[in-house]
Amino acid sequence: MDDAPRILLVDDDIDSADMLAEFIGLRGYGQARCAHDAPQAIELAREFSPTLVLLDIQLPGAIDGCELARRLRVEVPDAKLIAVSGYADQAHRRRALKAGCVDYMTKPVHFPLLDVLLAGSVNASRDAHRISR
Repeated sequence: MDDAPRILLVDDDIDSADMLAEFIGLRGYGQARCAHDAPQAIELAREFSPTLVLLDIQLPGAIDGCELARRLRVEVPDAKLIAVSGYADQAHRRRALKAGCVDYMTKPVHFPLLDVLLAGSVNASRDAHRISR
């Protein structure tokens, strides 16, 4: 069984999502899949069972990133959710954390910080998988 972490990237900016997926692949963090809106993210989460979700808070449509986080908490309760936002203020950060995200980072993504977050998440995911065997 492949125990590589499964990472779901949710961002309506296709180039941004593709860039993050490429970074994840190049760094060997696991399998990455991209969704570009909330309904697609929910569908992929059901199929893919991600261990980590990086989600944009400013998604278009009726379901924003915080509402998506609440729904993903139900769909994939063991997944770690990290909010990614263009807003650096504390109100947006609190809202994302209250919705179920465990961390919050601002855009543009600072790759050294992303590296630290991914490394910690991936190692925790691999450890949990080994313990559950």
